[in-house]
Amino acid sequence: IYTTNGNGQLTVWTCRNWTRERTIDLHNNEPSRCVAPSLDGKLVATCGQDSIARILKTDDFSEIASFDLSSNRVVDLALLDGGGTLLSVDDRGVSLWSVPEESEIYTIGNQPGIPITRAASNGKVLAIFETFGHLRLHRGKE
Repeated sequence: IYTTNGNGQLTVWTCRNWTRERTIDLHNNEPSRCVAPSLDGKLVATCGQDSIARILKTDDFSEIASFDLSSNRVVDLALLDGGGTLLSVDDRGVSLWSVPEESEIYTIGNQPGIPITRAASNGKVLAIFETFGHLRLHRGKE
């Protein structure tokens, strides 16, 4: 299990006996906002108030990518496509980022308020429930 805290740290917990396995400093003592493991458990993404999203390998917690998301209002992250795509949700909308290239590839933006977002486990469908009650579905490339 992964948790984040107000000191910019990622904590890894062991489920067998609920003990802290390790704590990693990631966001320069600024609060961490969210954490998202990949479906296969090989990667974990975090984002802090510093607007930097970091993706780490879970075997040694080395950083493989980082993104300046240019928003201190990131409220949710997801790793899609086996960790090849990072989804970020902030008060401006939803963005998809290519992990290998560390670049933004698509933005579904300019929604008022913070949307609620869920992605299908295969990363092919994205559902966005917007503040004013609109549900938008986006289908990924085949």
